[in-house]
Amino acid sequence: MILTILVAFGTPAWANHEVIQHPSGATVILDYQPHKEVSATELWLRAGAAFEHDEEHGMAHFLEHAVFKGTESFAVGEIEARVEGFGGRLNAATSKDFVYYFITAANSFAPQSLEILGEMVLKPTLESAEIAREKPVVEEEIRRSQDNPYGRQFEEMARQLYRGHPYGRNILGTVESVNAFAPDDLAAFHQRLYHPANLAIVVVGGFDRAEVLSKIDEMLVSRTANSFRKARALPDRMSPLYRPVSVDLYDQGVQTPSLLVGYRAVSQTHTQAPALAVLGEMLSGGVNAVLYTDFVENGILHRAFGGFSPAVAGGAFYLGASWDEEKYDSAEVRELIYHRLEALYAQLLRGDVDRLVESARNRLQGREVFSRQRVSQIASSLGRSFIADDLDNHGNKWEQLEQVQPRDVAKALRQYLLRPAYVAVTLRGPQ
Repeated sequence: MILTILVAFGTPAWANHEVIQHPSGATVILDYQPHKEVSATELWLRAGAAFEHDEEHGMAHFLEHAVFKGTESFAVGEIEARVEGFGGRLNAATSKDFVYYFITAANSFAPQSLEILGEMVLKPTLESAEIAREKPVVEEEIRRSQDNPYGRQFEEMARQLYRGHPYGRNILGTVESVNAFAPDDLAAFHQRLYHPANLAIVVVGGFDRAEVLSKIDEMLVSRTANSFRKARALPDRMSPLYRPVSVDLYDQGVQTPSLLVGYRAVSQTHTQAPALAVLGEMLSGGVNAVLYTDFVENGILHRAFGGFSPAVAGGAFYLGASWDEEKYDSAEVRELIYHRLEALYAQLLRGDVDRLVESARNRLQGREVFSRQRVSQIASSLGRSFIADDLDNHGNKWEQLEQVQPRDVAKALRQYLLRPAYVAVTLRGPQ
């Protein structure tokens, strides 16, 4: 089978991966690192919760569970036994943008890992009896999430911030939606999204390249590029958020109130994303974190944090705090943080906090370097770049961070946080 190989030029020394467009339509990403003794083998699909139809709420996550329950070649339980038998680590995860499956094992087992993952992703049996047995497991997971008041606070934040957009739905679904899933529904969802045109096969480590490519050909031999269409792009236009939205939640297990404030922000590939990442690190990272030193060390608040949460169709920036209810109400806490952000904006323009910007930037760059030491983190980074359709820029994060200046952080702060449109969710004890 003939492969078309696309190798990016002009990338940093550590971005030495090759991108291969397989005739089936799949994207193959190989990062050969001969000094590594293990290989991470991962399959990434544009099939996260945001790609569900309304009646499929929770199906992306449920299907992630279901593909472990037998394939055309492996009986129930055989997949886990085989991976355990060669000392590998198997798992999967679902987000709103993607679902991925991975095995990390010694280099010699990369072909076996591909065989197993390919069976799971492309050839699950989705038998009625196994689906019925898995429903109580997922429904219990949903109930546990509903019992977590802080998880509910975050979900309410997302629901309000992304109202009318697929990002506004939670990943797990509801007990009712999951209980309604039929085998034919799961099979239709699988056929729509689990196909090569929607798939990246990522292998990182000291694997044998010829063996890996041969196994990929075997996995995809019956697939053709014309058989399927790529998943529709997520809408990047959201209904405008013109004014503040405030929501109060109550839970008998909560002893101190907490506030979560969310702002609409840019996608993970936007040019301002690095500046927002630096801003989040300034607010919450390191010993000189702005919100911690100003509010927590001084005893004003119990906790204060902020951070940028990137996503494919549009990210968010979050601010959070907890405090003694006798001292403040939630509006006063939000004003305290807002005024500190106004002061930080002025400091950035005057050059008073240049060292904080540099320190935050250095910490983020350091994490980027450390992430290059583990094959699983490299593979995940490549997978995320595929999901965002941004493989050409993979490996440029260091340079993008290096270019962030105080004025860039100030601009991002003013544009996305010092504005009247936000969602504030306050969580308190019982009324």
